[in-house]
This record gives sequence, structure tokens and C-alpha cells, in this order.
Amino acid sequence: MESPLEQTIDDWTWLSEGPLGRVKKNCPLCDAHGICNTCPIKEKTGRSGCRDTPYREWEDHLDEKHKGKGLKVICEECRRLVLKELEFLKTLRADPLEESIAKWQVIYDQGGADPEHMNCALCDKYNGPGANCEECPVCLKTGHSWCDNSPYKKWVEHRRAKHEYIHNGDTCAQCKVLAYDELNFLISLRPKPNVLEESIEKWQIVVNQNGTDNDRLGCALCDKYHEGESSCNNCPVKKKTGRALCYDTPYKEWHGHRVEVHGNIYVDGGCSTCKELAMKELEFLKSLRPESNDSLEKSIEKWRQIAFGDGEDSGTFNCALCKEYYDGGCSECPVLEKTNEIECYGTPFYAWQDHKRESHSERGGKAKCDKCRELAKKMYVFLTTLREKPQVWLCIHCKKRYDSYDVYEEHEKCCLERPTMRVVLKFKSCEECPFRDDNKCSVISTCFTVKLDLTQIPEKCPFKTKKFTCTHTRLASALKEAKENKNGNT
Repeated sequence: MESPLEQTIDDWTWLSEGPLGRVKKNCPLCDAHGICNTCPIKEKTGRSGCRDTPYREWEDHLDEKHKGKGLKVICEECRRLVLKELEFLKTLRADPLEESIAKWQVIYDQGGADPEHMNCALCDKYNGPGANCEECPVCLKTGHSWCDNSPYKKWVEHRRAKHEYIHNGDTCAQCKVLAYDELNFLISLRPKPNVLEESIEKWQIVVNQNGTDNDRLGCALCDKYHEGESSCNNCPVKKKTGRALCYDTPYKEWHGHRVEVHGNIYVDGGCSTCKELAMKELEFLKSLRPESNDSLEKSIEKWRQIAFGDGEDSGTFNCALCKEYYDGGCSECPVLEKTNEIECYGTPFYAWQDHKRESHSERGGKAKCDKCRELAKKMYVFLTTLREKPQVWLCIHCKKRYDSYDVYEEHEKCCLERPTMRVVLKFKSCEECPFRDDNKCSVISTCFTVKLDLTQIPEKCPFKTKKFTCTHTRLASALKEAKENKNGNT
């Protein structure tokens, strides 16, 4: 049975997706938590009654614009606020990685023993019925399912060899050392913060405050890259200007104006020049955002061809990422940024290479057996996770989401006999969507997620076949054909 939070998310999803006029259902969270003391919303905001949430914004809008009509989605502003509440509710979901880190902190504090037989939140999420660890961060890091090639396996082997059973209370110094290794391994899986986006967010706040920095907001870029008067190595600002300490940027103009005219950069009160210079700094930082990574897409295509077609692996010689980033240290390669290791360590690549060497006496080449294709597919799926805005595939029958079509395709086998299916596609902009002009499509959020119910317009479905199955190759050609048809107005 779903938790009250997941039931609430389902209800708000239903409310946001439907036609205007839908009425809000009773709240499962309210039913479960009564006066809010244990409600995750209060734990997040510190306030009861859903104060300081988008739900209250929606209520205020209804009172002001649609008084007396009840909790209904009456206009597009209502829909926007409902979507805002839905996204807020999703932030309340527990992070299974953080739960697993907390579990191993307890095991370490207990001397390396797990007598309570605590569940693994990562396994609960990624290794349930029909799953095989495919999207688990441990699997993505090591390239292996079931925590192979992780410190956990060494801990299990030691517990069984020295203490007979992994969940008894016996412990020793080695138990604690191995538990510490697993704890640090899990901590290393935490996503790395995007410090450029944090700095952009800071300057958006400064602009909104009329060019003032009353809150003395820190600079995430400085926190990460500034190590001395002449340092700032690897900071994107220095890479752009060639100078440390933000010289030759609008920040220096803003700083100089604030000191000369207002006496201090942190004092209250701004002027039109403060705001103008803050806006220049904001636009400058936005210009530092990386452009779309063509080399990543070429590498994804390489491994897709190996896994599903007739492609081959020639190591660095036909790896677009290596050609762009490999300089002996892989600096700025998106693979390094994901794994924090050079030369593709921490990816499924070496499992592929080991198998090729042991089973086929070669280091690369084409896929020659089912195991080859399975390992190539793991590398392909891993690379797709590096995209900033991956495609998302949603099965409406079991509500599972997948960032890779090929992972979704495996799951699809359990749903093939069902009569309908819905697919959610993501494009970088509306202009790229071949279905943009269809009445059944609508942009439902600012990240250009375009939702299309293919069951309602089957003649537009690019994946339609007699058996309602498709391969990734057919997907690519179908999307290309759909775009060509749109451009040609046919």
C-alpha cells in the first residue's frame, strides 16, 4: 500500500493533469497525521496548517479571484499553483541514499555490527520486483548489481568468515574498518553541487533586492575554487576572463559602485545603477553555462550501436569524450564529474573490458554474445544519466519512470498486453517537439516537459506498430520522421 505522502502526490498529479473544473480530493496526509505534528510538510516548513507552502498560495488565489467556488482548478493560474504544490510535495520524499548513509553510520557506531538487521533503502527502491539495481547509484558507480565491487561485499565476507552470521552482535576491529569503508563509499555517491547555478541563484536574489546584498550571501564559486590571492584555478569565471578574483567582470563594477556611492557593499538601499550592474553580473554568470555536450551524445550513440546494433569499441580512438577531454587527467569530462575518478574507473566500462578479454581474448571490438550486449547496455545507460535533461519514460500502469528508453523497454515486457500506454517525452525546447502544434499537447512546466497522451491520438504516435512494441532504432527513425513531417507540413 502506498504511503500517505505518495497517495497525496498521486492526488495532486491527477488534479494537475485533468481538465479545468476538477475538485481537490481529501488530503491523505491530513487523514494520517491529524494535527500535523508528524506530518512531513510541518517537518519541512516548521509550521502547521500547510502555511508557507504553494497550497496556501492556491487558497489565497481562489479566495481573491474565485471566491465561493471551492477548491477547484478554475483557471491556468490555478493549474500553475497546483503544479507548484505537486513539485513541493515531491521534495518531501525520503532520499534512499541518505537513509542508507544513516544506516551505515549506525553500524559504524555499533562497532561494525548490524544486529537489528536494518533494511537497505537503496535496495527497497532499486531492487524490488522486476528491478535489477539498474538505476541504483551503487550499480551506476561500480557497473555491477547486488553491490558487487563495493566495500559492502568485503564486510559481508568478513562477517560470515569470522562471526558466522552477518546480523549477530559480535564485532571486531576489522568489522568497524570495513563498515567505515562502506559508509565513506556511500557518502561519495552524493550528487555534486552545481556551484555555478548556486551563484546564478544568488545574483538573481541580489537583482530582486534592487541590487543589494543585505543577507551577505556567500559565493558558491569562491567557496569551491578560491584558495588564495592569485588562485581561483578551475573556476569558470577565471577560465572565461583569464584573471583571478573576478577581475574584468561586472562584479568588480558593482563592488566599486557600492563602496563609492553607498559606503559598503552590504548596506541597505540600492539604486538603479546597483540593479543594472547586478543584472550585468547575473547575465555574465549565465553566459558561463556549458553548451550542449555533442561529445557526450556521440559517446552515447557509440555504446547504443554496440549494445543494439553493429557498433564497436576502439577505446579512446572512437570515444568522442576522450577526444575532447582526455589529457592524462580527464579534466572537466562529465564522466569524471559523475564518478570523481579518471579514465572511466567507477563506470561499467571495465566490466565490459574484462569480459571481452576473458571470454573473447580482445579488449574491445563488437558485441559477440549476450553478455557483451548486456555490459555494453550498462555503459550506454550510465552515459545517458549524464545528460542534463534526459528523456523520461513513464508507464501509467505501474507509475515507474525511466531516464533511458532501453531500461524502460525491459520493464515494458510486463505491460505489453495492456490496451493503452502513455509516454512522457522531454525536449530542450518546444521547438524541438514534433507534436508541438497538436491540440492534445501542452507545456506543463517551465522545464519544457511536454506531455502527450498517445492513446488519444494514435495516428500521431511515432512508436506505433502492429504489436505495439518498438526498438530504440525504430524510436530514433520514428522521431526523425515525425520532425520531418512537421517541418514539411504534411
